[in-house]
Amino acid sequence: MRGTPYKSAMNLFQILSIAIAIIVAVAAALVFGGILPGFRSGPGGASEMSVSLWGVLPQDLMARFLDEFKKEYKNFNIQYIQIPTENFELTLINALASGQGPDLWLIPQNLILKHKNKVAPISFRTFKERDFKDIFIDEAELYLDYNNQNIIALPFIIDPLVMFYNKDLLRNAGLTKVPETWDQFITTSQALTIKDAAGNIKQAGSALGEYSNVSHAQNIIAALILQTGNPIIAQRPLKVVLGEKQENILVPAESALRFYAEFSNPRKISYSWNKFLEPSKELFLQNKLVIYFSFASELKEIKEKNPHLNFDIAQFPQILDGGIKATFGRMWGIAVSNQSKNKEAAFKAGQALVSQNSLEALSGIFFLPPVRKDMLSRAVSDPYLAIFYKAAIWSRAWLEPDPEFTSAIFKNMIESVNKGEKNTGQAVLDAKNKLESIMK
Repeated sequence: MRGTPYKSAMNLFQILSIAIAIIVAVAAALVFGGILPGFRSGPGGASEMSVSLWGVLPQDLMARFLDEFKKEYKNFNIQYIQIPTENFELTLINALASGQGPDLWLIPQNLILKHKNKVAPISFRTFKERDFKDIFIDEAELYLDYNNQNIIALPFIIDPLVMFYNKDLLRNAGLTKVPETWDQFITTSQALTIKDAAGNIKQAGSALGEYSNVSHAQNIIAALILQTGNPIIAQRPLKVVLGEKQENILVPAESALRFYAEFSNPRKISYSWNKFLEPSKELFLQNKLVIYFSFASELKEIKEKNPHLNFDIAQFPQILDGGIKATFGRMWGIAVSNQSKNKEAAFKAGQALVSQNSLEALSGIFFLPPVRKDMLSRAVSDPYLAIFYKAAIWSRAWLEPDPEFTSAIFKNMIESVNKGEKNTGQAVLDAKNKLESIMK
């Protein structure tokens, strides 16, 4: 049977199939890279496609971005509507229920689990998992639904957690460098904290240890846990892993919680904060807090609220000799509504919005790093963006089952330790059980 026409035909068919697959994969990569025209339309192209887009990003900045987008992708007419953050969920749900929702919406990473059933996903057959991982930063993998083999949303913008610090107060203490590791951070914070004769904090070296008056406390604690390699909620299989032991028998979440809580414990050398102080953001603006953790997007606001504040930015500290570089990143992805009456145009618009050219304009207008690896590999001259770019590469987050409940869980976890109601092991176990109850 050697060399039969049947076998020859099969071999030819296999070769052609492989060749076609390679051509399709390369074309897809070039389209998403903005190298081939793909969804770019000029004069004489397809008729204009109109889609609506909702999100919490500022209306004025998005208007500027969409003006730039329109220059490149002339056949798309995208109408953006900003919804206030505090009303976004309810407004979206009600609009979708009444059939008045948008074609596209910006889904933040903390609403993926809660609202992925409202999204028209992209199959791995259409957009390969491998291509997605090659194009976008690691945190973007939260938008991958491995159980159903599809993509929930296309990564659009990333806002990483960084370290703001007061240069004058640092210099007053005789220090020239900011801490890069948490070991250095303890020593630095201690040196920068000033107390009066009664032991009251007059100048805080750092704001950690409490929940209610520490800006972004939940995200800071989450970053500490993520740096240990614990994802809080694993994706494959989808389950709560907060509190699980690792090979060295330690429980990473307990170590992270204990470390965080000690900054508000007067009996510890790291003591620099307490619940009676003003909110951390306000004290930083008042020159009474040296190190302040916040998101890259807050840079503009800080400059505007106190033009005379002499500050700079550095990376979120890391674990000494830790295996994982990580900070927390707020991310938004472009999702197609499963109730959109114009899904084909919405999908095409979403793909165009995450092309290299589009994200180049977005990054410049928002002064935030891009979500694409190929763009983050470029050198940047701006000193702030240089920090943001690396922070974007390090960015991690987790699949929150419900932001409202998870915020309460993290608040209870830290406050129960501070009040002496629970030890760190009990507090983490309680948080794990509560997360599991929401997941059911």
